[in-house]
Amino acid sequence: MGKQKQVRYADILSMIAEGRVWSAYVDDTGPGGRSVAPATLPHDRETHVAAVFPPAAGAALMEQMPGVLEELRAAGGGVEFHFVHIYNGSGPYRDLPIATRLALLEFFAEIAVSHDIRFLVQSIDASASAHVLAAAKSLPKTPGLLDPTSNKDVSRMFLLVKLRNYLLKQLSPGESAPVFLDEGWKKNGRALLVPMWHPPFFRGLVMSADSRDIWGLQFADFAAFVLNRSQILLDRDPLSSLDVALLSIASRIAPLFVDGVTVKPMELEDVPPEETGQTT
Repeated sequence: MGKQKQVRYADILSMIAEGRVWSAYVDDTGPGGRSVAPATLPHDRETHVAAVFPPAAGAALMEQMPGVLEELRAAGGGVEFHFVHIYNGSGPYRDLPIATRLALLEFFAEIAVSHDIRFLVQSIDASASAHVLAAAKSLPKTPGLLDPTSNKDVSRMFLLVKLRNYLLKQLSPGESAPVFLDEGWKKNGRALLVPMWHPPFFRGLVMSADSRDIWGLQFADFAAFVLNRSQILLDRDPLSSLDVALLSIASRIAPLFVDGVTVKPMELEDVPPEETGQTT
């Protein structure tokens, strides 16, 4: 068997930009801790979200994001989108008016809806994770993929399995899709090779990357943030006008979640431009 040619991110990004391949991007989120998460959500819950881009969506992402990032830099918002900070008006977004911050969230929602980007979700708490690990003790271990003491690893593994099954249904026989995970999992540029996952994963790789370079990861972060925040707001009353605006955005992208999500139904209300207070 010949030596496998080294994979370069530049080559993969070229395929995405040319609209030749599907692509998928994975990020994680949590319930927000004891002080924020409602009682119905376990505080130790781990959630991973995958954003799945059809070929045309990937090409649109590569075409439009440079201009959007340049506008973000010009507005003083930094070099990448951090949705918790955008929502709260904190960090590099502290001086941005609320209308601008909401416009950033609306931009991501519009791209997702217009290009039919799909989102997969996997959540698990420590109790359920312990049962899974106990039942899986007899299975062969995959080095680098599953730490038996990590609830987050269990959530990530289940999400990757769910993503594999979803891609197998969407792709033609023999096709494969590059799969990226946010670098919080492994160092930027590292990858995990699982040969049995090819296809549909490109060369059986799960690649760790920086969201400043692999922009699709910012859509996974966006979906994870909107999902997490909308679940927190299910039990909140009264809602601020900013909360209502966020739930309106969540309602727009809710049909894109393959497994379905529960969002408190809301109609977008006018948010006063002078309302700039931070949220919890």
